[in-house]
Amino acid sequence: MFVAYVVVTVLTIAANAAVAVADLARSPWVLGNMASVGIAERWLPPLAAH
Repeated sequence: MFVAYVVVTVLTIAANAAVAVADLARSPWVLGNMASVGIAERWLPPLAAH
């Protein structure tokens, strides 16, 4: 069971890192999602850091 916890943790870290990179790179799909829910682009760096 320990191995499963480690695998899930590593996959979660990788997914979070990938999304943070996409946020900081200002990917078009990220900007589109932000615009669709009314979040200003100036909020992208603080949101990407969390």
